[in-house]
Amino acid sequence: MTIHFRAEEAVKPIREENPRVDIQVVQLDLTSEASIRAAAAKIISFGHLIDVLINNAAPIVRDEKQAFTENQFEIQIGGSYFGHFLFTSLLFPRLLPTAGPEENRKPRVINVTSIAAFFNAPMRWDDIHFTKRPEDYDRYAAYNQSKTALGLFSVALAERFGKAGLLSFSADPGSMLPHLHGT
Repeated sequence: MTIHFRAEEAVKPIREENPRVDIQVVQLDLTSEASIRAAAAKIISFGHLIDVLINNAAPIVRDEKQAFTENQFEIQIGGSYFGHFLFTSLLFPRLLPTAGPEENRKPRVINVTSIAAFFNAPMRWDDIHFTKRPEDYDRYAAYNQSKTALGLFSVALAERFGKAGLLSFSADPGSMLPHLHGT
């Protein structure tokens, strides 16, 4: 079992209740290409196949000021979409081989999206990073389009890899007030 978040405090009670369960905590910053590549390499080095990958990370940035990832992606779409896209792509060698008709195994990618994907439509395809018109930057619009992109990624995965046995889903966990605007 692999968990990708600040997890030591969450893992402790699981280890106490199930001491034989091997839990590996992997540091992952979805706004950093180096961190994404390192985390994926570490997970692949474990040698296990992946049956389920849940991509879930996207607090609304608190600061009204526009920010960018190290690769110059707008911070929210960088972490919420491009980070998940790269991470998932790097894990394909351990994800796709789990599909097999002999065992009826179906690997799953679950992208946690939001009803926010339907707000502030349409997508800013001509200026997804708000760099052409930075004066139009709105952190909520940026968050919303990051969730739209992640939902579209789910559709693309299903269309491209569905025949190979991959199941791809978007899931909206519902509205939650605590910590949405924080870390």
